[in-house]
Amino acid sequence: MYIKKRVKVLFFFVLSVFFHQPLLFAQQDVAQDSSFLTRAVTTTLPGVWFDEALTRLVANYDLTITYSFFFRGSASSNMVVDGRGLFVRMARTDEPLISIPDNKNVRLTNIVLKDFSPNHLKLGRNATLTFGDNVYIQLAENASPLAYPWLFDGMNCVIDGRGRVLKIQAADSLLVSDAKQLCLKDLKLIGAGSDVTTSRLRCAGSRSQLTFDDVTVFLDPLFNIKQGNLLIKNNVSLRGRGNVLAWTSTGTLTIDSFACLSFEHGTTFSYDSASARRDRLVMTDLSSALRFDNASLCATHTGLILSNGSIFFDNLVTVSSEASNEAEAIVFDNSVKAYMPLGTTFDVRGIVVL
Repeated sequence: MYIKKRVKVLFFFVLSVFFHQPLLFAQQDVAQDSSFLTRAVTTTLPGVWFDEALTRLVANYDLTITYSFFFRGSASSNMVVDGRGLFVRMARTDEPLISIPDNKNVRLTNIVLKDFSPNHLKLGRNATLTFGDNVYIQLAENASPLAYPWLFDGMNCVIDGRGRVLKIQAADSLLVSDAKQLCLKDLKLIGAGSDVTTSRLRCAGSRSQLTFDDVTVFLDPLFNIKQGNLLIKNNVSLRGRGNVLAWTSTGTLTIDSFACLSFEHGTTFSYDSASARRDRLVMTDLSSALRFDNASLCATHTGLILSNGSIFFDNLVTVSSEASNEAEAIVFDNSVKAYMPLGTTFDVRGIVVL
């Protein structure tokens, strides 16, 4: 039975290529094995259709998509695509290559998406593409702005910009589920911001883990991290004159060993952890660096204790505290090494303990 089904599908695949017609995979064709679809290294059909009865697709070979993949059906027939560590490369086009209909969810796991751009994905109303465990996204050159949500609901998810720009411009453009992980690596992030009700980059729960690894963040006027945890690896800089990164999460903002978090050119770091604890900014050891260059550090009545790492102040730096007593102050612990080159202006406002 299995051999007959496989021969049947391959026969239809050859016919589809010959007649240049879309290929439909339905339950009767692939119920027992969906993996051999990817034996065609390059899919160049007008379209490949996955019937709503198909619930799981497993890759055996690397794949290049040059025409659209259409996922049919309703939310009751959600699909999982398991790449088994292989890659899917997107063709250089501005046209959608993955199309998901209304109310349907497609979940990707264990896969590398190469040259991926937001415009390669077309979502119907209330449709979602969910990134599960071990999804590695390499951004395409000149990737289009992200105008709809990307949901990360797995461990070890990575967006690797390869030095390119990712612009986010919709609420929950990048959303990390509770207890899940997303690493933004080697990219320039534009549009990181939030308002009273929405945020473009958001952790959905207190156990969410977001990592910035060699990232330049161009802040909107306010980027408030209200939940989750943030890990800084290598060099991360925040830019945007007059704009603020506010830490109100109960989680930890951790600067890793040999990493530097830099606030530059008129930006402000505001610490106001909802935990009412002063130690939610963690520097791993002396090689962990926090840098303020023409920037400001401020804390509310929550206070802030800085310990273990190295802090660099350059040009004009303002440190301000809303404390009413020393228990609410900004405190530079004895384990911190502070560096100020000649010509630095250090403006202290409120109760700051050095």
